[in-house]
Amino acid sequence: REQIFALSAALHHSESILLHASQILDAAATDKDEADTELAEAFPWDSRYNTNIPVIDGQHKLLLSYINKLHRGMQKGCDKKLLLEILDDLTGYAFSHFATEELFFSRTPYPLTARHIEVHQGFRKAVTELREAVLDDKAFIDIALLEYLKTWLVDHIQQMDVGFASYVTGTKATPKQ
Repeated sequence: REQIFALSAALHHSESILLHASQILDAAATDKDEADTELAEAFPWDSRYNTNIPVIDGQHKLLLSYINKLHRGMQKGCDKKLLLEILDDLTGYAFSHFATEELFFSRTPYPLTARHIEVHQGFRKAVTELREAVLDDKAFIDIALLEYLKTWLVDHIQQMDVGFASYVTGTKATPKQ
């Protein structure tokens, strides 16, 4: 009974995150409509990224929208401060997303939990170091960074998240290591 209550609370929290994400995506779509039409979305969502866990898929879509927002900022020539704010929003939301995934891990028999958490920690460390390097003018927010973020997200979804999703959805496909 306690587990059901905890899961219900976690799902309620996730639902509120999705509502917030939906509002941000709606605002982004409005901003995009108002933006210059030549600023196409660099990294569109693809149905191949679906895990079939609505809260996780919604968070993944929002993460990709932050990468696209960062790309649009670069195209428009935004200053370093604004680009850092967008990067901070992206990474802060990524960290929150990882917490959601890790909550699911704790409620399933997913065998790669420890490895998956290590991967999350590695990403946290990498983006924190990258942010510091940008602040110190030792790195720049450029297309290589955007490609890294997009590739990391897509690879992570397709190689790890799909594996844990199968434990949540009950399909239990063999996760890739």
